[in-house]
Amino acid sequence: LVHPSIAQVYDFGEDKNTLYLVMEYVPGVSLRGLDSKLPPLIAARAIKDVCLGLHAAHELQDMSGAPLGVVHRDVSPENLMFTFEGAMKILDFGIALVRDRQAQETVLGHIKGKPAYMSPEQVNNEPIDRRSDIFSAGIVLYEILTGRPLFTGPSMLALALAVTSAQVPRPSALVPEIPSALDNIVLRALSRERDNRYETAAAMANELELFMAQERPISLETFARRELASLHEQHRDWLSRVVGSRTSVPSAFLLGRPEGVPTAIAPAASSRPPSMMLLKTPEPPTQNASIAKRPRSRAFLPVLLGLGVALIGAAAIVAISTREPRTAAPAKACGLSPGTFAERPSEMPDMSFPKLPGAPFVALSPAIAKPAKPPLKHSPSLKKASPRPAAESLPPVEEGKLTLGATPYAWVRIDGRMVGSTPLMGLTLSAGEHQIVLIRPDDGTVRHQETVTIPPGGHEHMLIK
Repeated sequence: LVHPSIAQVYDFGEDKNTLYLVMEYVPGVSLRGLDSKLPPLIAARAIKDVCLGLHAAHELQDMSGAPLGVVHRDVSPENLMFTFEGAMKILDFGIALVRDRQAQETVLGHIKGKPAYMSPEQVNNEPIDRRSDIFSAGIVLYEILTGRPLFTGPSMLALALAVTSAQVPRPSALVPEIPSALDNIVLRALSRERDNRYETAAAMANELELFMAQERPISLETFARRELASLHEQHRDWLSRVVGSRTSVPSAFLLGRPEGVPTAIAPAASSRPPSMMLLKTPEPPTQNASIAKRPRSRAFLPVLLGLGVALIGAAAIVAISTREPRTAAPAKACGLSPGTFAERPSEMPDMSFPKLPGAPFVALSPAIAKPAKPPLKHSPSLKKASPRPAAESLPPVEEGKLTLGATPYAWVRIDGRMVGSTPLMGLTLSAGEHQIVLIRPDDGTVRHQETVTIPPGGHEHMLIK
């Protein structure tokens, strides 16, 4: 990705089993770091440049000329930098969707991005395309015009419900000086029906350009040098201390951007504020020199393969034998109540689970079918059984969706398989009965279990307290 509005990656590599990127350094402030709303013409010009960068990413092709289908999925004020020279830079394509790299639907109901800046199709765990980024850019434009967040709520699920159903007032209803033409651009980008949005980010950029042509806007460069002068001076002072720390060690942390990213650390542990201690990944154990120098031999391959098969078999037997009985009394599901949902701590990894009783974790397909019955023992009658019909003749599997929340949050096992943690939103399941088990993340014990029926083509909502 090479574009003036995208922070460029120069190189990547690996050092001591650690992957790294070498990226362009962007001196500036994120849109989140701005203290107040921007003038309408400055906001329009800033998001126009963002749209041009997004369009370049959306149009990216592989070496054969086929589109890669890149979707950023995390367009938010934190990832949009306003440089001190008056340029816009898009950061962090780390969760970008790319053709053939990830499924169009995020598996297991886990949603990538920040809920307050997601498109409705992201929240509903539906296939997404470039128009999802256009919706997110519309949210950012709305917020920097009005100086207030568009979608709010006390929990992740409340935010998701706001994205899909909350009323969106015209920006000029909050800030009267916003021209109606800019109102129309914002509301079109925020259309919940993606066919009613701009077809491309370039089309939205063109509309913003036409709007600005009717006015007399100052340039982003002039605005940045005038309005960001004090922040630029603070940045110069911070940067000089970071560079100087190579020879004169600072007495404590040197903090980076307004988000407080640690960039230089004193070697003495006592000088670090306790709330800012960093966790260092331990180095891998050093291999014994005499073992490392042994010549490679293919003779050990059969032995290693045999041991591997034996270990896998033993693990499967242990998992089956320790599967917990589903005997807890069922609890009633109630309707969604956004205000009662508790957010999962941000530091909890999405797919990191302790060793829990029951079946081992298995990656599921978008439709989670009930576990198949064990095969019948060998019988002479099986030889005379009629052949199974071809796959094409089988009726299609009917599906529905499940939205599940819990207060406090919990890990979820469906039909004996771990599927992640609450909230699960728009998780696709086969129609019929499914066994839902909630597990406490602190001790791994079963907190609740019940059977839920997913109607064909329906959407079951559950809130468990």
